[in-house]
Amino acid sequence: MGRDRPLRAHEAAQLQVDTLRDWLEPLLDAAPLEIAIVGDVEPSGVLPTLATWFAGLAPRRAVSTIDDITAPGALPATPPLPTGEHRFTYNGTIARSVVRVAWPTDDAADIAFRRRMGLVGKILNEVLRETIRESLGQAYSPRAWHDASTDLDGAGALVAHMAVERGQATAVLDALDTAVATLRRDGLDPELFTRLVTPVRAGIGAWRDTNRYWLGSVVAGSSQRPQQLDWAASMAAAYATMNVEEVAPLLERYLGGERLVLVGTSTGARGAEAEAEAEAEAEAEAVTPIPPGQADAAIPADATHIRLRIGADQRLWLLIPGADAAPWRAVDPASLGEALAAQAQAATPVVFTAALETPYGFVAEVIDQLQQAGLVDIRFEATRPTDAPP
Repeated sequence: MGRDRPLRAHEAAQLQVDTLRDWLEPLLDAAPLEIAIVGDVEPSGVLPTLATWFAGLAPRRAVSTIDDITAPGALPATPPLPTGEHRFTYNGTIARSVVRVAWPTDDAADIAFRRRMGLVGKILNEVLRETIRESLGQAYSPRAWHDASTDLDGAGALVAHMAVERGQATAVLDALDTAVATLRRDGLDPELFTRLVTPVRAGIGAWRDTNRYWLGSVVAGSSQRPQQLDWAASMAAAYATMNVEEVAPLLERYLGGERLVLVGTSTGARGAEAEAEAEAEAEAEAVTPIPPGQADAAIPADATHIRLRIGADQRLWLLIPGADAAPWRAVDPASLGEALAAQAQAATPVVFTAALETPYGFVAEVIDQLQQAGLVDIRFEATRPTDAPP
């Protein structure tokens, strides 16, 4: 079931409870189990609790450790990323087109490759910002990143995501092609490389101080891939010595080949209903914008928690329980880190919610801002695509 490829919609619709049980029970009964714990905890206090809940489980299969994750055959094979252009329409809440382009790359088994490609994604993101948002005047923020797997052989892609007005998809694709061709022709500008790698280097210390880093990038999965522990030790030095000569050839290699293009156009059929709902909720809550530079003053020092919501239109909202004025406030993304810095010092939890239609790249950027603000207690919730800002 879905072992060789994701299930098609009609296949998922035909699934029965017994089918799922037959698939899940062997995994729940005997599959290898890894428990990852990070944070300021004492092992003597944690181990008895773990024993209470897990010591009574039946014996399980041992974890299959991968001694050399880069060796041929170490990771299971996966079909290559399909290429070509595909266009479709759907009944969404906002009348717009969503363009996603993916260039096949490679998996993330080689940590040096993974780090360099991460910077390639930032370079492509900057090129998109300058070309599409500034040159074409599109209202939606383009995003680009590198996505690669540590589980599947060869699975990786450079991804560009652009949400634009209906009818502008072809123009945006043309602008993207021109920008990529210029980048490959002229090569990587050393000034651009320095501008993008400098904040990465500066932020490594703060990133390493977060539980999210140690759990998601180091500890979780290390029983199967012990190399991750070595990756943590080499991160700062790797970025400190990274240079243009290492990164530039990757731009030439991966941005020049075949690619997958998906263009989805929303009819906006559900837009009127969602817009009316948003207006009604906004009136009920009397939403008041927070001007840039004043967001920190709008959050009470004694707030027990803060709820941050990203709508499908990529606007940010803060719900501040206990606020004297309207609890929902619109917040400028540029002032988000400033707004939450004091809460980071007070260890105020932040519940982070994003509409499912929100581009992943934008969500990732907001999460980065939360991390840079020093917040460590971030709880993520997904909402239905029809959810609108209040």
